[in-house]
Amino acid sequence: VCCAVGLKRGLILFYDSGGAVASLSKEHMEKWKVDQPDFMDIYVPVITIVDLLETLPGPYHFISLDIEGLSIDVLNVFPDIIALGVELICIEATDGEESDRVRNIMGIRGYSPWKRTAENWLYKKG
Repeated sequence: VCCAVGLKRGLILFYDSGGAVASLSKEHMEKWKVDQPDFMDIYVPVITIVDLLETLPGPYHFISLDIEGLSIDVLNVFPDIIALGVELICIEATDGEESDRVRNIMGIRGYSPWKRTAENWLYKKG
């Protein structure tokens, strides 16, 4: 799917380094600009998570949400991920409060924390 997934449809400014870093977040781009000085500003289409799942309904065994601080917002509108067959989900949640809120949402949906990386939590069903 050649688009961004967001909370509402439209166009959005996307920062692309042409390398390993790309983001919708200006703050995130600024953080990485020191090591990746070749960022280009481009506009990309945005669809919602519901649009994506209606078009490509799954099943999905693994989902990764790497969305620079929007994890809570997306999880709050995300359809029932258990019904999609998701066994493992990786969610970027960098600070304590955000991580705690993500853990709470995932716990309510039947997932428990499994592994931690620098900026991500992996949650397992069950």
